[in-house]
Amino acid sequence: MAWLNAVLLYGLLNLFGIVVAIVVPALLELLEKSPRLAMLGFLLLVVSPAVAVAIIHHGGQGTLDRFDKSGSKEKGQRGIFPSVQSWWAGVVGWLILIGTSLVTTFIMLVIVPPEPDGSAMNLLNAMIPRLLNEGGIATVQTIIWVIVAAQFFNLERRARQADL
Repeated sequence: MAWLNAVLLYGLLNLFGIVVAIVVPALLELLEKSPRLAMLGFLLLVVSPAVAVAIIHHGGQGTLDRFDKSGSKEKGQRGIFPSVQSWWAGVVGWLILIGTSLVTTFIMLVIVPPEPDGSAMNLLNAMIPRLLNEGGIATVQTIIWVIVAAQFFNLERRARQADL
């Protein structure tokens, strides 16, 4: 299940990248006219993956409940809005998305380090293509991203089971 979650989260990351490419230019224009509104837009953009995961989790649980033949009591309790479990899944997914992207970026910088000129800008310039998943070795980065995310999901599942 951790591998499926990792692959689905990677798909969400790619979709989020498309949304960012569309929304950020408009937010940058808005920044000149109304900085507070633009910052609110950036905040909503940053937390939107958590909301998306919560909604997808809620919809997925509702679909699974519809086909469940066990007669569980939870079926009747599911409403239109995501439950606490769905919101928690959204937060965990969001944290794993951010953490995995950060860890993968540094793994890629170990595999393909920047030129050693001593400048901090050189490191930043080397990180940006890794964060945007650009370059000739994107498939290696994708594989590393999915492996790291699956391990985070597996860790989260084991920690939850240890509490029981």
